[in-house]
Amino acid sequence: MNTAPFFTIVTVTYNAGEKVSKTIESVYEQSCTDYEYILVDGASEDDTVQRISENKNRFDEKCISYKYISENDDGIYDAMNKSISMAGGRWVCFLNAGDMFYDTESLDIIKKSAEKGTAEIVYGDTIEFKANGLYIYRKAFPLDQISQVIPFFHQSSATKLEVLRKYLYDTQYTICADYDFFLRCYQNKINFEYIETPLSRYEFGGLSSREESAIQLLKEQLEIRKNRGVFSDDEYHDKSNEYEKRYNHITFKFKIKRLIPNVLLNKVMYIHDIRKGWKRLF
Repeated sequence: MNTAPFFTIVTVTYNAGEKVSKTIESVYEQSCTDYEYILVDGASEDDTVQRISENKNRFDEKCISYKYISENDDGIYDAMNKSISMAGGRWVCFLNAGDMFYDTESLDIIKKSAEKGTAEIVYGDTIEFKANGLYIYRKAFPLDQISQVIPFFHQSSATKLEVLRKYLYDTQYTICADYDFFLRCYQNKINFEYIETPLSRYEFGGLSSREESAIQLLKEQLEIRKNRGVFSDDEYHDKSNEYEKRYNHITFKFKIKRLIPNVLLNKVMYIHDIRKGWKRLF
């Protein structure tokens, strides 16, 4: 008899503070309880580990395995690879600090799709929150566009554990290793299945929203496409020149942003429930 949980939910953290509490609460509130929860912290220096540890009893009371470690790592994808070696579920969802499931039934929706038996990766749409209460519904792109863009957010996906262990995340990429992972899976004929509904809520303002990181993101995407055979050497050279213009545009955009008073950038966050609509968080 297979007693392994259906899911392993993973949260990677580093100095996450209040963000990790929101993520933990989102996991705790799921109507589906057929999962274990693993949190991998990168030796945080704030109260992240305290916030993680003080939630363990709540999950224990629901008979849900709740494990966490806190130690130095070599970045987010190294931490995600660590969690893969610890995972015991048949499917893995990464919901990192600050990310939340779309609503309490999201895990049930993912499970229903995954149980069909044909898919090895399932994915859906995402709600992205921005400053001043703005939000964007990020509908997944068609999968055949994956050579040009990552079609979906990793927060809105689940992957079979055996697939993750076969390919892992390439830690030479500090921002786009998830894109590299999904592109390799696609090229190796891994079966994807789209769920036409939002599965997670993503808060804009992470690593890729900083100027230097936004430029690094473009550089890594270009390198990945070259390394995975999407571009020839000549095409790579042409694209490199084209991307230089994008880097200059990003630099200009961030210079303008720095001129905007901080008071105009204060975030007003909302959550959305299919049945109850939008409501203000703070």
